[in-house]
Amino acid sequence: MTPTALIDGDIVAYHVAARCQKDGSWDGGEPTFDEVEVREDIGKMLDEWTKAAGAGDRVVLLTGSGNFRKLVDPTYKANRVGKPKPVALSYARSVLIQEHGAKHVDGLEADDLIGLMLTGSMADGRGVAVSLDKDLRTVPGLHCNPKQGGIRAVTEDYANKLWMTQVLTGDPVDGYRGVPGIGPAKAAKALVGRSSLHALWIAVQQVHAANKLTVEDALRTARLARILRRGDYDKTTREVLLWHLEKPERLALPTPETPP
Repeated sequence: MTPTALIDGDIVAYHVAARCQKDGSWDGGEPTFDEVEVREDIGKMLDEWTKAAGAGDRVVLLTGSGNFRKLVDPTYKANRVGKPKPVALSYARSVLIQEHGAKHVDGLEADDLIGLMLTGSMADGRGVAVSLDKDLRTVPGLHCNPKQGGIRAVTEDYANKLWMTQVLTGDPVDGYRGVPGIGPAKAAKALVGRSSLHALWIAVQQVHAANKLTVEDALRTARLARILRRGDYDKTTREVLLWHLEKPERLALPTPETPP
């Protein structure tokens, strides 16, 4: 069975937009880009990533407007506010949508859509996540980093441990904190020998308590760090089921700001 490539369109759009940007500062002008170059680069990159995954087909996923994680914690990705973006980024996204059928859901990130498909309709080897983002490996399934090549199978146990590691360390790229003073080495030591999600979660709570943090602190970070999997999103009601080991909490997505 030839898998379908589940391509992280956010990274494709950003990389192409940055590469195609022409710096206009030498004459006092604004940066520009060539539309034809952007379209051609996108097509070439998608073909290369699809081939790297050994896929016969592909689905491109993009982040929609709004973000449910900002309802969990308003400071999520606040570190990115005001930072310049490539001027061709919006155009690159439009090319992915209009010419390559990219899908997006307001309130969810591209990673979430990939995670939902990889553990749902595209599970059991039918899909392979294609991205440069190592965070996606917190989702069980087949993965391909197109720069490294090859397919890697991520087990549920491995995915859960990596996810709980992020709960302890935080993620400065996405702008959420973990436990102060806990880096990858200390996190690994705290989680060593734990395999079940229940055991991992107990260890995470113990580390939080030892550092005068609460279960609520740990739960908030776990929900920020968790890339959605099958069962974490109700398409009919447009609700995310925020993770909890025993009783998930329903959260309505923000009202759509763009046409479906």
